[in-house]
Amino acid sequence: MHAYVMCFSMPILFVADLLWVVIVSMVVLSVLLLR
Repeated sequence: MHAYVMCFSMPILFVADLLWVVIVSMVVLSVLLLR
């Protein structure tokens, strides 16, 4: 059960990290472009 939960939660955390990086990079690019 524990291994199943780990295997199920790891991709979600990976996708959340990717979304966080994409959002931060988009904000930085917009700030640089609006200057």
